[in-house]
Amino acid sequence: MGGVSIAWTAVFVIWAILGVFQPLVVSQEQDARINHLLSSDPAVRSTTKNELMRHPDTAILPALLKALPSSQGSIRDDLLEILDKYDDARKLPIFMGLLKPFHLDTDSSLIGQQLARLGKPAAQAVLAGCDDPTEGYSEWAAGVLKDMETVGRASIIAALLSNDDCRREIGRNGLQWAFGEADPNSVLNADIRLASTAATDTDQRIRGATKKWFESWRGREDSVEMSGIVDALITEYQSHAPPETMAKIATMLSDTERPRVTRFMRAALHAPNPEIQRIANHYLEHFGSKSK
Repeated sequence: MGGVSIAWTAVFVIWAILGVFQPLVVSQEQDARINHLLSSDPAVRSTTKNELMRHPDTAILPALLKALPSSQGSIRDDLLEILDKYDDARKLPIFMGLLKPFHLDTDSSLIGQQLARLGKPAAQAVLAGCDDPTEGYSEWAAGVLKDMETVGRASIIAALLSNDDCRREIGRNGLQWAFGEADPNSVLNADIRLASTAATDTDQRIRGATKKWFESWRGREDSVEMSGIVDALITEYQSHAPPETMAKIATMLSDTERPRVTRFMRAALHAPNPEIQRIANHYLEHFGSKSK
């Protein structure tokens, strides 16, 4: 029995020793691969990069992220290409930090593509970037959110409805890019511009009506019918709105011909407000016969 006890004791000692030294061995292997990725020898770099591209190792992700900020040129390109294999939220703080100060360069494009796959946490991080915005940030952020599909569209609308100027700019650009058409003169694009204008207007009633309309699409952001903003504003016009709100809504609706607006303007010819009559006359002279 004594011999068995001694044998088991030896086994436990060996396990303990391995437990101490195995992390050191793994760490040394990781350090070696990182050093190879940072090597000035392109052949060494290429071999290690190809290995990590074929067999991504989550254990080395923190080391890759740590090396990224100080990297430059082709080394940074290699690191970003490797990191593209990891859809991991741990990339967020490092990536967002690299965008300050912001530049519309290749790095930002590659980072944006990776952020677009990280879903809601990335969308929240992109909007949080407005806490310390830099030149060009709003346009870049709108482009990233546009590529996030459902999550991005919901974030774009939330940004548009916020009280923050940077987020609103993200929302304005994002709404056009996510929902718009190539033809700048299309009715759909006019409806999108109308929704953006109304959502950021200084008139509380107009902004409130627009917010309520957008919120009616919550959970269905992929299928928003932008033409509905026209009826939402007409409904607000008809709900005992103050004269200045009514005139502003009529002006907003008058920039593009729409059958629903044409009917509205024909009725507005009989409005008691001379300013609204003037707006209706001007619209109908351009887009429709007052006698129809």
